[in-house]
Amino acid sequence: SEYAMKVAEQIKRCRQKRGLTQQEVGRRLFVSRKTISGWETGHRYPDIDAIIKLSELFEVTTDELLKGGAVTK
Repeated sequence: SEYAMKVAEQIKRCRQKRGLTQQEVGRRLFVSRKTISGWETGHRYPDIDAIIKLSELFEVTTDELLKGGAVTK
């Protein structure tokens, strides 16, 4: 869906802005690099726990992660 793709783009944008590899994000969230890749391509969707962990890792709100908008930090 369009919504899933928006979230996928946000995850990728936030990760790149932090200078992290998919491997590093996966390691910190205890998931595989393949899982991160799936989230970033929209083939998979992170569960609520993962969304919260991603927002903490990227220092953005869950709202910013889910809805897009300015990634200021």
